[in-house]
Amino acid sequence: MRVSYFVLCATLVYLCVGTGHIIRFCY
Repeated sequence: MRVSYFVLCATLVYLCVGTGHIIRFCY
């Protein structure tokens, strides 16, 4: 379960960083 949460968080961060524009919204 903990691994799934980590993967979800990593995916969210990756999407935010990849998009660039969303990074501000995430931050």
